[in-house]
Amino acid sequence: MTKFSDLALDPRVLQAITEAGYETPTPIQAQAIPHALAGRDVLGIAQTGTGKTASFSLPMITLLGQGRARARMPRSLVLCPTRELAAQVAENFDTYAKHTKLTKALLIGGVSFGEQDKLIDRGVDVLIATPGRLLENVLIDQHRTTLRRCPGHVEGRVLELECACRGAAERVAGKGNLGHGRSVT
Repeated sequence: MTKFSDLALDPRVLQAITEAGYETPTPIQAQAIPHALAGRDVLGIAQTGTGKTASFSLPMITLLGQGRARARMPRSLVLCPTRELAAQVAENFDTYAKHTKLTKALLIGGVSFGEQDKLIDRGVDVLIATPGRLLENVLIDQHRTTLRRCPGHVEGRVLELECACRGAAERVAGKGNLGHGRSVT
């Protein structure tokens, strides 16, 4: 049986996992984490409660912990269909990254633009957002930022993401987010 210690995760992440009471990865975690750590694209499908969030956040934290932040620009984007799921992902990030110096910003509706702008302006490693708020706050009105996975010339500021994740991708496409989801990607 695979253990988290078999998955080449950062020791600080392993410590946080142990403190959270987890010992053995779920099947989605055991299958996805090695591929994510190798830099491969991963598509994971599993039932609610099987650990999908950890399957992308644990390798994300490990990979981001090996590098350095670039000039206050987010290095990773997690796109979620609802504010509730985005808040859950942010809470999990805090749990798993608590022994690292990685930072995050949560961009969701119903929260002041001012507070969210302050976090972004300070610089974050991980940006967790819903499509609509990301477009309102980052891409359109506030920062004129363009998200790109690869280097290239685009008008406005460019984020060269080390990691991008769509949580519940099928729900990002639904719930009135189809246009927003396509605009972001």
